[in-house]
Amino acid sequence: VIKQKRNADIKTDFVNNITHELKTPLATLSIATKTLQTNAIQNSKAKFQSTVATIDRQRKRLQKLVDQVVNDSLGFESIHLEKKEMDAKIWLENLLNDYCLQHNNISIVSYFHSESTKLVLDEFQFNTAILNILENATKYGASKICVSTEKSNTEFAIIIEDNGIGIAKNDQAKVFDKFHRIANQTVHNIKGLGLGLYYADQIVKAHGGYINLKSEVSKGTILIIKIPIE
Repeated sequence: VIKQKRNADIKTDFVNNITHELKTPLATLSIATKTLQTNAIQNSKAKFQSTVATIDRQRKRLQKLVDQVVNDSLGFESIHLEKKEMDAKIWLENLLNDYCLQHNNISIVSYFHSESTKLVLDEFQFNTAILNILENATKYGASKICVSTEKSNTEFAIIIEDNGIGIAKNDQAKVFDKFHRIANQTVHNIKGLGLGLYYADQIVKAHGGYINLKSEVSKGTILIIKIPIE
């Protein structure tokens, strides 16, 4: 009975997470499709091609999400990774450009490590991790997000810094727990399941990495993702 309940809980968590994840690509697709109809885009071949590329990336992401539902895959231990080599700068630029399309009221600044870096990771899964972090920052009051990268001999770091409401000391140890939501009277009406940072952490762990957190109430939060360089 306990095992059956655990399996049922896992399936419920999975469906809740997928429902949450579907919203972002659908919203981006909607905006990009409408953008294609504007004269400014139609009169610029470069902008037109860039918007079409955005639509194609989001289409692929939706397909991956559907495949996940079919395969019923979930969780840190059972996350199936389809790794490939990618240029870190190009990958992150595409990801942030797509995010900005949907969140044009948020200022996103990026500073990328100047040296070209090849990473071996699952693009779909890692996109999910970073998008969850960006969504969380936006949801909790950030108007500006800075994304930067650093590199050592063994690790690659992605630093995401926001100017949101920050996280109290007693909450910081629990932010990656499943269903945990920040207790703050100013954001009690924020919708969410408390799964975003949990899944981000699970995905990074599946890649052999970890996330460090630094935060101060009313000043903002810094999340540092570190993954090994293969």
